[in-house]
Amino acid sequence: MSQDTTTPPPAKPRAPAKARRIPLTVLPLILFLAIAAAWSLAWWIAAGRLEREVEAAVAREALAGRTYRCADRQVSGYPFRLELRCSRLDIAADGVTVQAPAITALAQIWNPRHIIAETSGAITLEGERIGPKVTLNADLTQASLILRDGPERVSIVLIEPRLAAPNDLLQARLAEMHIRRGGDAGEPASYDIVSVADGLTMTGGLLKVPVRAELQARLSRLGIPAPGAPAALLKDWQARGGMLDLVLLKLTTGEGVATATGSFALDPQGRATGNGKLALAGFEKTPGLEALMRGAFQALALFGERVTVDGKPGVAVPLRVDAGRLRIGPVQLGALPPLF
Repeated sequence: MSQDTTTPPPAKPRAPAKARRIPLTVLPLILFLAIAAAWSLAWWIAAGRLEREVEAAVAREALAGRTYRCADRQVSGYPFRLELRCSRLDIAADGVTVQAPAITALAQIWNPRHIIAETSGAITLEGERIGPKVTLNADLTQASLILRDGPERVSIVLIEPRLAAPNDLLQARLAEMHIRRGGDAGEPASYDIVSVADGLTMTGGLLKVPVRAELQARLSRLGIPAPGAPAALLKDWQARGGMLDLVLLKLTTGEGVATATGSFALDPQGRATGNGKLALAGFEKTPGLEALMRGAFQALALFGERVTVDGKPGVAVPLRVDAGRLRIGPVQLGALPPLF
């Protein structure tokens, strides 16, 4: 019996398998996850850098004799902000101690030079240089700082602030201050200052109606402010020939209006010096001050000039400070303490 030697037909080659394609609907998800991972990595790097810079800054200040203690320091704010929180902040510099309650400072991760801080409660200042303990309490304190080679703009807003030294002294419904830097970066700068306090009252004072206080001023030839003793900053400012131009200080209460203008500086001993003008109107109609201000107005009119203040008839007198001695017209009121 013979074997079948017939050769089977060759097998047909298999077609190569087609590569699987990622569905187009999945691509946006993959792209989103990649961006999220990169963003998360960038945030953690920035948070770590913030921690290191804070520690380095605290160490530098300690070498200069200034201490900063941030209790329970915590960095948070993921994914879009960097937040630094202290359950309590203690600062000691030049014999003055500052204590603040829980405070939070934050910046958007894409704009780290704009810092916003917020706290509520009592901020205290103690030390031989400032005399009695000073307490500034507020329902809410907010601050905004923009940095461009040093502070460029600073804004502070206080809701229902109350000042005690050590007993209750002043309170207001709202107080705010805005400071803007001018001049070229790295050079002695000028700072424009605008401040308003609304509903200002004095505890146990003569005024029975709230006061609105407004301030417009300019500080010229001020060095770049840095953490440290205010006395050193003021000495440097005096040595540079710095001036305080009082564009307007205005107090309004009831029918009464008082304004002051002038230019002032410090002498080498830290004493105030300068000349200005004080104008008063309508205080003889202010509750609680009628009799007192009526006599004062008549006395000032003897050596002052008749003027109109906010549409009201008033009187203006020269204001002079010489080596800290304050004088209104020919009347010397007393001496201001040196600032350094």
